[in-house]
Amino acid sequence: MSRLPSSNRTPQNPIHNEQGAALVIALLAVVMMTIIGLVMLNVVRNGFINSASSEAEIQADMLAQKGLDEALALIKNAVKEGNASTLNYRSKVANVETNLNENIDRADGTSNDGIYSVETSVGDYKVDFSLDTSLDAASRTQVIRNPNDLGVVVPFPDDPYVHQVIVTSTGHTGNGRPNRTVTKRMKVYVSSIQPVFRYPLSAAGNLKLQGATAITGDVLARIPSGCPAPCGDIRVGNVASFVKGPGTSYTISSDLPSIRGFIRAQGSYYLNNTLTPFAPTLFSGSYKPFEDRNLTPDQDIDVEAYVGKQVDDIRLGQLSATATETMDAEQFGGYKAGASNGQPTIPVSRLYDEQWLDVTGDLQVNGNLILNEGVLTINKVSDTQATHVTMQNGSIYVKTPDPHLVAADLTGSVNLVNRSASMAVEGNTTLTNFTLNGNLFVHGDLKIIGNLNVTNGSIFVDGNVELKEMTSINQGTDRPVILAASRRIIMSDNQSSTQVRAFLYSRLEDLSLYGVLSKLEIRGGIHGKNVELNAVKGDASKTSMAGTVAHPSSGYFFSANQTSLPEDRSRLKVIYDNSLYTNPPIGIPITPNISVYVKEITYQ
Repeated sequence: MSRLPSSNRTPQNPIHNEQGAALVIALLAVVMMTIIGLVMLNVVRNGFINSASSEAEIQADMLAQKGLDEALALIKNAVKEGNASTLNYRSKVANVETNLNENIDRADGTSNDGIYSVETSVGDYKVDFSLDTSLDAASRTQVIRNPNDLGVVVPFPDDPYVHQVIVTSTGHTGNGRPNRTVTKRMKVYVSSIQPVFRYPLSAAGNLKLQGATAITGDVLARIPSGCPAPCGDIRVGNVASFVKGPGTSYTISSDLPSIRGFIRAQGSYYLNNTLTPFAPTLFSGSYKPFEDRNLTPDQDIDVEAYVGKQVDDIRLGQLSATATETMDAEQFGGYKAGASNGQPTIPVSRLYDEQWLDVTGDLQVNGNLILNEGVLTINKVSDTQATHVTMQNGSIYVKTPDPHLVAADLTGSVNLVNRSASMAVEGNTTLTNFTLNGNLFVHGDLKIIGNLNVTNGSIFVDGNVELKEMTSINQGTDRPVILAASRRIIMSDNQSSTQVRAFLYSRLEDLSLYGVLSKLEIRGGIHGKNVELNAVKGDASKTSMAGTVAHPSSGYFFSANQTSLPEDRSRLKVIYDNSLYTNPPIGIPITPNISVYVKEITYQ
């Protein structure tokens, strides 16, 4: 039997094997701890860097804001000194304008370019009043309107003063800190325009927003003097009301209203009639409003005084004293004028005393047109040809002998060429598919049938206003019309889709608008004693359409899934019109003092 060969290997000591393994583990642990330490050190280091960077960003923002605050204080000081200097409106405007220009031009005490820089311990900020005339009009400081440019002519109401001030402030950090730069821009209007025209929606009482009304701009409900509680409240809900005819009333579930802007209720907030603190969740849409308790309260416009003054000025002799012809002989059917009646021109101021005047065909009047105890009718020539009346250098005054008659029944157009001229009517007035250039004052009720265009002017009514069978107001013009009434503004029998470029103002009465069966877009604003808006989103139809569901009792069909539809599908939109300040119509109500209005602050 042979032997197995013997091995040359020396048996290993298990103790040595264990010591080697322990050494490897220890080395790995040291490496891991080193890596973790380096990672932690890097995290801490980055934390310090990020903290310093965030602090520098905040400081740069604060420096930029400090520049805006200083600029605003400079503007307010110029206005305060100008308002205190005199009782005369135009003199105040002149003094404010002088003070404002001086303060801006010499902002740094050494130059007149409206630019200055300030060094601080944490960095610096630079303020630029954007006086560079090469900038576009919306981006530079400029005078938009100055009544003193009219010379000695003082129209009623007087022209507004609007000085747009653009301030750009850049904050920069350095001095051993991370370099960060923040630029902010502030648009300010130094103006005499009534504060109510800052808001697309306001009430001297309560606001009630039922359903999915979409509002772009700031919203205000104030508590006027003597207003009984509850007052100054904003009530929102997701159930809209609507009527189908006289004596009918329905409700429909929709969505909450949406507001893209700031909001202020001097009273309280309610959600579906439950008292609740303000919260953005009270509203729907991708944009939520922020509450601003410092929104400037609006002021009442004394429509009765506006109308009364203008009517009195004319009646007490402003026009009749200049009449060079008097037409008082009895004429069966009244007097005739206009191209279709063989009289295209009235060469002088003319008084029709206790007579009617019928105008058909174009007419030019080279003076004033006065109807005392009479009626004025302007007719269309045919279904395709309107009558155009041009007041070359005068005003129109009409007074009816019977308060139940229509004192002025007008279709076509009236052009008041002289900026200080106006049209005043003592009696009820009807405008049918009418175009006006200038201001209209009505002591009575006004009915607007069809479309209305006021190219540059305002309408004041001491009475009620009814908008009937209307599809548009001021569409295609470059500014809204001011339509101010002492009493009610009623929209009736209007088309399914209506566009209104106007500011609707009712001083003493409630105002209710509906975007349920009808579709309404108002670009301008709404103001009333109490305002109620009702709206849904999407389609409304008498017949079934794709994506609609039947309303259980009205017989109409409405878009389904109201809460999932975007706010731009609202059937009632109220959108602020910036041209109320950038291109204000003549006659826009003003205040005796100049005020400062911060329109916006944006990051650049």
